[in-house]
Amino acid sequence: MSVDIDIVLETYKEIRADGTCYIWEDGKIKQQFPICSGGHGKGWLEIGSYAIRGLISPERIDKIPGSVAYQTDGYGWAAPLSPLFGSHRLGIWMHPDGNVPGSLGCVVWTMPKEFNVALYSYLLAALKVQSSILVSVRKTWLD
Repeated sequence: MSVDIDIVLETYKEIRADGTCYIWEDGKIKQQFPICSGGHGKGWLEIGSYAIRGLISPERIDKIPGSVAYQTDGYGWAAPLSPLFGSHRLGIWMHPDGNVPGSLGCVVWTMPKEFNVALYSYLLAALKVQSSILVSVRKTWLD
């Protein structure tokens, strides 16, 4: 199993971008769902390539102050995104959006608890057979 993720930012307004997350398995789309990034702070995440090298478990998320921001229906987790380019931003994650809609730059989604449980389990299994998951971020609009 080889898993990669594409984040396609399709529209933007001020400092928030909305788009689609595509999860690829062995060269075929396994899952796709709507996401957003930004809306607060410094806005959406930077365009480029990132790596997911591990996940923050639901048990660890519960211990983070303000953990409700990472949870939907009481269940949350996060995938820290490590930029594979020179970046000035730290702490960019992928996670369920459980607070005020939007993020400080993280890739977030509003999906039911069952979806979040399944996605966490799927990515955790992928990281047991590959050292990291490549995340490519691009936008569809011209500057």
